[in-house]
Amino acid sequence: MTVKFKIQFFMLFLFLMFLITNAFCADSKQEAYAVLKAAEDSFLAMKKAKKDNSVVTVAESKNYLEIWNFLTDKSRETILKDVYKEEKKTGFRKDLTLKDVETNFSECKELCVTYWYNFLTAFDPEMVLSQSKWEMGFIKGDKAEIIVTYKTAQQPAKLKMFKENGSWKFGLVETFWVRR
Repeated sequence: MTVKFKIQFFMLFLFLMFLITNAFCADSKQEAYAVLKAAEDSFLAMKKAKKDNSVVTVAESKNYLEIWNFLTDKSRETILKDVYKEEKKTGFRKDLTLKDVETNFSECKELCVTYWYNFLTAFDPEMVLSQSKWEMGFIKGDKAEIIVTYKTAQQPAKLKMFKENGSWKFGLVETFWVRR
């Protein structure tokens, strides 16, 4: 091999490495954007669904379904089990099954409406959307983390995101349910 050929080969190698690195960076940026967008959309759905009164119309309950669709399977499963356990404790619905609760949430009937209304009474999504600083944490395979720091918080929250069936989903339970 001549020196000229070695230099040309080395330059071609560098050029190919540049193209591969550039493509990887573009893919990483796209993935980070998808993660951030999914998280933001989750909180925007909560903001849209937040009500100041206890009357929720059928049309408005669709906003709760939108929130539900942004959640991970684990978050949904945990919420359904929690609601089921609480309903069984009350003793009013002795024949209630977990499948009944799941159907209720998938159609956003009374249990779903009550759950999300109460959740959004206690949680203000505006704190996360406009009163917090967002930073992309890590993306590793089907898991990602977003670091959100509320303006007066001492510690940031780390939003857990998971890719399920090709879409990024918000791990509400994985992020905020400490005991799980």
